Amino acid sequence: MCIRDRLGPEFGAQAADVAEALETLAERDPDAFDADEVTLDIDGEEITVDTDVANFSVETQTEAGEHITPHVVEPSFGIDRTVYTLLAHAYETDEVDGEARSYLSLSPSVAPTNVGVFPLVSNVDELVDLADDVAAELRAAGFAVVYDDSGSIGRRYRRQDEVGTPFCITIDRDGLEGDGANTVTIRERDSGKQVRLPVDDLVGTLVGLRAGTASFDDVLDENEVVEA
Repeated sequence: MCIRDRLGPEFGAQAADVAEALETLAERDPDAFDADEVTLDIDGEEITVDTDVANFSVETQTEAGEHITPHVVEPSFGIDRTVYTLLAHAYETDEVDGEARSYLSLSPSVAPTNVGVFPLVSNVDELVDLADDVAAELRAAGFAVVYDDSGSIGRRYRRQDEVGTPFCITIDRDGLEGDGANTVTIRERDSGKQVRLPVDDLVGTLVGLRAGTASFDDVLDENEVVEA
């Protein structure tokens, strides 16, 4: 039996209007039917209807069988977040010779500076000349090179460690004379280990290290290890 048929005996000709008002109230305020009766305004006339007569109830139905996976698409392709992530993950600390050290363990392929070149002292012309030649040769081979001749060699190493320079080349007196003539030392940032190798092998060695086709352990195995 439809709602109009149930209301007909009590409300007669107003049954249709009462039924329509009940449907409107149900959409607007379903909680109104929690009481025993509801009051309606029909053309300015207040009419009270028992909720049993209205036969109205609110039911909750659960539909099964549909799975929804919520997701968010964030179309952000700026370089800032990538750089911040690289820096955060590359930041390391350790201790060298009893002194705290912080450094950026950046891959040689992404480090902003590839090589630091240091003459051990700046008042020996032969050291400075060889350091200038080495720096020029590395730049010609496409390396980003920083040249630093100020302060102690340890402080120079620390400055480059902090900005992530993976390798430092030092030109010392042993590289100018005797069995070590025309050689330099190369220091690896993360381990702090050093080896001595011929100047002629320097570019090829660094190319392999930057490209990842060689490791510094390979360089250690093939050359004279220097005790710092």
